[in-house]
Amino acid sequence: MRNLKRFFYWGNIINCFVMLILIGSVASIINGQTINEYKTSLFTYFSKINDQLTLEESFAFAINMAMSFTIVLIIVFVLTAIANYLLNKDRFLMLCSFLFFVAGMVTYVGTKGILSFNALFYWVSMGYSLYRKKEISVQNE
Repeated sequence: MRNLKRFFYWGNIINCFVMLILIGSVASIINGQTINEYKTSLFTYFSKINDQLTLEESFAFAINMAMSFTIVLIIVFVLTAIANYLLNKDRFLMLCSFLFFVAGMVTYVGTKGILSFNALFYWVSMGYSLYRKKEISVQNE
């Protein structure tokens, strides 16, 4: 069981860094681009997502998406840090499972389903923390 706990602890840390790389790459690509650079580089990609937008609207959409991804990343980092600490210490595991649930929801909704695999890992971590709580309560009886 100790190995499973270590797997989820380090898995959540790795999951956050994967999100940092993915979201950071989106934000860094868009950050500092002028509309002319955007037209030659990313407009063709974003026009496939929504072909009804003009160049200016698509540019604003891309900037807003990068900002929302950054906010999602900050929130998920905080939630994961607190939940990982609680999971590691086997304390307040109901709160820990709730934090993993919220981290998964923020990841899924905030990135519009793009990082659904990352959100799924948080939800599995939530299930493990509930399992851990049940295991500890059985040991205490």
